[in-house]
Amino acid sequence: MLYVVWIIKQIGNLIYTLLKILPTMNKVVLITRRSKKTPIDFMMLKEKINYLYPSTKVVVLNHKLKFKLMLPIHIIIEMYHLATSRSAIIDSYIIPISVYKHKKQLKIIQIWHALGAIKKFGYATLGKNEGSNNKIANFMKMHKNYDYVICGSNEMIDNYSKCFNIDKSKIKPYGMPRVDYLLSVDKNKIKNEIYSYYNLDKTKKTILYAPTFRKKKQIQYCKFIEQVDFKKYNLIIKKHHLDKSVIKDHGSAIIDNNFDVMNLAIASDYIVTDYSAITFEAAILEKPLFFYVYDIKKYKKIEDYL
Repeated sequence: MLYVVWIIKQIGNLIYTLLKILPTMNKVVLITRRSKKTPIDFMMLKEKINYLYPSTKVVVLNHKLKFKLMLPIHIIIEMYHLATSRSAIIDSYIIPISVYKHKKQLKIIQIWHALGAIKKFGYATLGKNEGSNNKIANFMKMHKNYDYVICGSNEMIDNYSKCFNIDKSKIKPYGMPRVDYLLSVDKNKIKNEIYSYYNLDKTKKTILYAPTFRKKKQIQYCKFIEQVDFKKYNLIIKKHHLDKSVIKDHGSAIIDNNFDVMNLAIASDYIVTDYSAITFEAAILEKPLFFYVYDIKKYKKIEDYL
C-alpha cells in the first residue's frame, strides 16, 4: 500500500515541479478540507486582505471530499495555487502543503479550525486509537512545512508545539478571526435567519448539541434526543464533519447541514458538547454550557486530556 502511495507522491512531485516554473503572483490562497462552504475564519480573512491589500488576489479552495476519485483533481488545483501564490493559509492538514517542497517565497500559515484544544490531536495522538498511524503520518509528513501556526492564547503554545511537532517560536498567539465575528456580528439577525429556516418555535428555548468526532465509534445521539422535552425545547444537532454516525430516529430534532456551528451557537440558548473546542466559542458568547460525557472513562484512557 505504501509503495503505491509512494508512486503517486512521485507523480505529484513531478507535476508540482513543473507548476513551480510558473511565475509567482500577488496572490494568497486559503485552503480547507472541512467544508464545501467557506469557513467564517476564511471569509473574514478574505474581507480584511481585500480591504488592506486591494491589489492582492485572494483564492479560497473549499475541498471537502465527497468522492475520493476527486482527490487527485483537488490536489492538482491546490498545487497550482501553491506554486503561484505568495502565501497559503490553511485550517487543517492539506496533503500537498506538507508532502512537497515549495518555493522559498511561499509562506505557509496554519490557523487550525479551533480556538483551542480540549483533547489531544496530531502528533500527540500518534499510534493511539483516536490518532493517526505512525508510519502513514511520517510517510505523509503530517503537519510539516508550516512557517507559522496560529493559536488562541499563550496558554496553548506548549500544547500546539506538541500536537504539530513544531518549534514554539513558530507558534503565534494571535487569536482567530472568528473571535471578532462572534463579538461584532448582528446576533439577532443570525438567530432570526436560523429560526425562520427551520421554522423553530420562538416560544421555546433552543439547545445545540455539538459533540466531537470519535474515530470508528457511533455517537449516542438517540439517547440524548430521548432526554429532551420537545414541549419546552427546540433541539439542533450539529455533527462533526468527519462523523459518520447514523441517526435513524431523530423525532423533532433538527440535524443541521446548512449553517456554521458558530452561527448555530449564536442562535441557541444552551450548548451541549463533550470534548469539542466549541466550548471556547460558547464562553465568548457567554452561553450556558453543558458537558455530556457518557464515555469519559473510556475516552480518557484512549485520548487523555491536554
